[in-house]
Amino acid sequence: MHTIEHIELNESMLLITFTPYWDQDDIEKLAQTILSKIADHQLLETVIGADRQYYRLRLNEDYLVLHFESYSNSCWLEAEDQLPVTCLTTINKELSL
Repeated sequence: MHTIEHIELNESMLLITFTPYWDQDDIEKLAQTILSKIADHQLLETVIGADRQYYRLRLNEDYLVLHFESYSNSCWLEAEDQLPVTCLTTINKELSL
């Protein structure tokens, strides 16, 4: 079972680390772990690539992208327009509970 080990908020994204190590087959479960904790979001799109997968979502008036990159075992959430989003602070608190 994968769990969120660490969350780091910087000015434009939320970096999320899971334990234990995960691979491409785990992404759907990892995404559900994160999305289940984000209240009132609307999932707009899921895009699956060879080593990358992302989920576009809307939260209030903000559009966000949840990225997974399996080769580097990376996961991050950022604003679609690359501008700092105040809702990332709220999401950080929700994920930390």
